[in-house]
Amino acid sequence: MTAAAMKIDKIRLGTGVMIPTNRLSPVAASALASLNALAPGRIDMGVGTGFTGRRTMGLGPIKLADMFDYIDVIEKLLAGEMVEAEIEGALHPIRFMNPELELINIRTRCRYVSALGPRGRNMVAQRGYGWINTVGRLDRAQAAIDDMKKSWTDAGRDVNDLEASATSGGAILKIRTTGMNRMCRRRLARRPPSSSQHGRGSRIRLDRPDAAAGARRAGRRI
Repeated sequence: MTAAAMKIDKIRLGTGVMIPTNRLSPVAASALASLNALAPGRIDMGVGTGFTGRRTMGLGPIKLADMFDYIDVIEKLLAGEMVEAEIEGALHPIRFMNPELELINIRTRCRYVSALGPRGRNMVAQRGYGWINTVGRLDRAQAAIDDMKKSWTDAGRDVNDLEASATSGGAILKIRTTGMNRMCRRRLARRPPSSSQHGRGSRIRLDRPDAAAGARRAGRRI
């Protein structure tokens, strides 16, 4: 994000979804304030319970209440307030030092919350936060946005004020740039097949006949 903030002067930049247990709230606030100094008013904070990220470490998602407490601490720090943040089981008073030096920019308020369930969406609506949704199938995406709109209006808010952001995964199947294609082919020729490429059901799309033949000999499906 820092590299993008230094090179781009128009588009907004967002963190995707930060997981509270993976990044202390004062550290997150400091990073956001530093980024906002490079791209004033164009930095968005996304936060989630870590449903996927924490499970990769054998942990479950954090409680919704703890996530919103985390957001509150960051927002108060970015408002220039002194806050008590819980770190290692104890409360510590924390604030930004010397914001007047303008090494950071604490004038940022944009925050989005990943809320995939009805309770989380209700809490997003009650607080007036932006909403992040993971999009796979379009019918499910439409059902999710309809549910979020209902939560928003039930909270007494104008649906036109709802800010929603969609995230979706993808994969590059073919590189169209000729120069980049040659570079990738040279790297493939030098690199031995990884274990993941040998996995059952894996698919590899190669353009060179000799590379395709080598893949068949290795037992991979083309």
